[in-house]
Amino acid sequence: MGSEGAKQLRYWVIKGNPHDNDWDSLLRPRTSSRWHTGRAPKAWAAGDRIFCWESTPKLRIVGIGRLAEVDCGVDEYGHKLFKVEYLSGRLEQMVHMSELRRVPILGQASFLKSGPATTLFPLTPEQAEILIQVVFSRNRSLERAWPDVTVNAFAGLVADVDEEACSIEGASRILQHVVRERRSDLVTRKRLRTLAEKGALRCEVCHFDFAAVYGELGKDFCEVHHRIPLATREWPSETNLEDLAVVCSNCHRMLHRKETITVELLRRRMKEVGSRRG
Repeated sequence: MGSEGAKQLRYWVIKGNPHDNDWDSLLRPRTSSRWHTGRAPKAWAAGDRIFCWESTPKLRIVGIGRLAEVDCGVDEYGHKLFKVEYLSGRLEQMVHMSELRRVPILGQASFLKSGPATTLFPLTPEQAEILIQVVFSRNRSLERAWPDVTVNAFAGLVADVDEEACSIEGASRILQHVVRERRSDLVTRKRLRTLAEKGALRCEVCHFDFAAVYGELGKDFCEVHHRIPLATREWPSETNLEDLAVVCSNCHRMLHRKETITVELLRRRMKEVGSRRG
């Protein structure tokens, strides 16, 4: 997670009930406020990073910050006091619990589970990385707050992946589909493996390479196609890297013209058309 990740930064979710915590007033960059917790974490430190969570009834990520101080004494009830510095306003694109629970690794995070009320919830490094990708890909201005964070190429693919297949299903299905596509543990690995094995993200149909054509603008960009369309699955099922194909935008659209068109079939058709033209 960048250069600061090497310093063993930890990531937390801080939960604030909107009846007691006015997030619109709190979330002002470079301001801070004191919080209390009845159960202070054993492993926390100033500088650790925070995702701000708006509790019931909204249940969503609303901003980011950092632990400014972890030892501010105790309140009259004996609760540990600590200080949080806010690094964003309320996010333009907030991320709801229903979306996060559909991401397998995040679905196991403690802040998404029912249990005793507390304030700070730890994230494993893998959970933190996925949450960063999901939140930052929708709110690119956050990269100024955590400049070492890199939003992976998959984040820019969300609006494009299987767009035609989901657009006819209505807004609620678009939401479910986009969450599936945002799995950084899957789509990012596909991109990284392709780069490692082939040295470039070339379309598996026509061999188009965004970086070769557009230079720095196209670096690390591609679209990712499900060989078995999600729309055809009756139930959620496992997707492996082999089930995904790196494609360009044009070929991706053609692959979704008909469900029976596969990557291999489209590649053959392109060669046949090219030979006839020749």
